[in-house]
Parts: sequence; C-alpha cells; structure tokens
Amino acid sequence: MHTFENGCDLVNDDVDDTPTCDEAAMGCDHPINCNGNRINSENYMDYNTDCYSMFTLGQIDRMTQALDHPARVTLWQTENLEAVGLSGDELPGLAISSRMFSEANGNDGSVATVQNITAINGATFAKTGTLILNTDYTVENLPDGLQLVVEITDNTHAEISFTGLATNHLKENSADNINIVFNQSAITNDLASMLNSAIRNLVINFKDPYRLVYSDTFNEGNDNDIIASNISVWKPFTIQLE
Repeated sequence: MHTFENGCDLVNDDVDDTPTCDEAAMGCDHPINCNGNRINSENYMDYNTDCYSMFTLGQIDRMTQALDHPARVTLWQTENLEAVGLSGDELPGLAISSRMFSEANGNDGSVATVQNITAINGATFAKTGTLILNTDYTVENLPDGLQLVVEITDNTHAEISFTGLATNHLKENSADNINIVFNQSAITNDLASMLNSAIRNLVINFKDPYRLVYSDTFNEGNDNDIIASNISVWKPFTIQLE
C-alpha cells in the first residue's frame, strides 16, 4: 500500500501520520494534494526518487509489526541468519553509508554529497589521507568531467566525494553503475580473503535545468458572458522554480 493508493480518498497507506497524495511522484518541492495539504515529498512510499529519504513513525511501526508477525519473525532471528550464511563468522569487508549521490543545488554538474565507507569485521585501511587514483584504487563508469576522491580518515573509515563538473548532467544522464575497486596498497588485509574490496553501483542523480513555471488569471467581464474584459482587474501571477 502506498501514500497515493486511491488518490486523496482513504485508505491510502492506512497509516495516520502520512499525508495523502493524488498520485505517485508528485515532485520534491512539497506540492499540494487535492485536499489543499502539503504532501510528505521525502517519503519513500511517495516514489519521489530525487528526494526520498525517510519513513514516518507510523510507517516504521507498521513495518515493525510486520517483521514481528509469527509468519516472519523467524526469518531475522540469529539462528536463521547463521543457517543461511548471513551471520556468524563474517569475513572482513567494506560497507558504505549510502550509494546515493545528488547533483548540487547549483545545477552545474557538481556533486555535493559525501558518503562514508567503513572497514568492518577486522578489515583495516593501510594508510590515511587522500588515496591515489590508479595506484590505491580504480574507478569504473565515472561520468565525464567528474573525479572521485577517497579520503581515509582513520584505519577503518573513509569519505567518498566527487570533484569537478559533469560534462552532461541532465536527469537522463544520471549514473547508477559507478564502481570503486580498492587495490592491495590501500588495505592491510589480503584482498582474496575479504568478502569485498570494492564498492559497486554508486548512483549519481542529476537534475534537469530549472524552469520558470507561471500562470496568469483573467477575470470575466461584468456582463457575465465568459468574455475576458480589458477593464477587468488583473490578479498577480506567481513564478515557481522547478
């Protein structure tokens, strides 16, 4: 069930603290629904892929109840995770806080997002500071004009950022297959013994250029004949950036 289920009529997602939506992906600038209320445009269940980032407390409660249901509760218990190889004697590896990066608000092809990599289960980085491209790591499928920077802050933490300006940065140029592959010089562990020594499928979401969206209103003439009169009082129009 989604926030836009059945439009502005109940039941929507059947959770009290999520504003209803007319339809999926209404946009990221807090548009108004058919009841005159602002939607929660950052909600994952609205499908606004450029800005989703959260669930409501009510949605979290609903998901927790689903996970605790007798038909599902055994799936995430320790015994089951160990039985299917998802828990127990974990191998050292690398984990990233999020694979999502977004174009900066200046809409100039730069990327403002920074994400963190953590070396887990005994993995450690071999050095600190800025790693050297093609010596300590390689990058695959990077959009033209951008450079990926890896900054090691301590032996288990690193920051990933992008410098430069993407040559092509319309929404259709968004990338979802950027890979960082670490070389042995960057990691103390034997790479062959690790669960992973690469971070794959990083995503950069670019934005289309901002547009001026406007509307103006003409008043009907005094004769009530559906003809716009040149003596009618003009109403102000608004300009909205998208």
